[in-house]
Amino acid sequence: MKKKILFTLLSILLPLGIRAQEAHWQCNEHDFQYDKTIYVSLELEDQRITDLSNYDIAAFCGNECRGFVDVKKNEILDTPSGQVAILRVRTNNLSASEIITFKVYDKTEEEEINVANTKITFSDETAVGSGSSPFKLDITIRYTPGDTNDDGEIDLTDASLVFRYYTEFDEDIEAMAEAGLVYNIQAADVNGDGEIDLTDASLIFRYYTEFDEDVDAMNEAGLTVLIPSK
Repeated sequence: MKKKILFTLLSILLPLGIRAQEAHWQCNEHDFQYDKTIYVSLELEDQRITDLSNYDIAAFCGNECRGFVDVKKNEILDTPSGQVAILRVRTNNLSASEIITFKVYDKTEEEEINVANTKITFSDETAVGSGSSPFKLDITIRYTPGDTNDDGEIDLTDASLVFRYYTEFDEDIEAMAEAGLVYNIQAADVNGDGEIDLTDASLIFRYYTEFDEDVDAMNEAGLTVLIPSK
């Protein structure tokens, strides 16, 4: 009888444990032909995060997840300096030189973090970093795609800043800052193509004016938009 009860409890709790380990993002590795390994560490306010159990880490091309750290496959290395995540990023076209960006999910705060000022170009399968010298993702600076002035709103001011940057109306970012204009260049690339141009300004404008119904509809229409849904 005791064995039967124990078996019943295990049958209930085990699936719950498995589900608890599911990553915040998913990517089907069988959909891709090539992969690139990136050894990743996290930093917060100039301090290395030694325990990565509270974070999910993923790589993106545009708004498509191209790889995530799968704890069920033991993709975490314990090193003297702290844990290192093994992130396998995938593609089907090496010649496309796709721009890869990164996101981190804080499980405690239940917050998605867009990693600022960090991207790679996927042009070959050479590994990035190593267990002893990992690729650092600094999650101190956080941003929302489209909110180029970091005021918490995505509006015509943001579209205007992108336009001014692209047309070189302002000499450079430093000059804009001196003039009192806050400008987050990472947030300006709202379609994730590695360029800041009129397409980005247009997407912000369309989002703000609700020319398109919502971000999901824009993506379904073939417009890559990293701005979060309303």
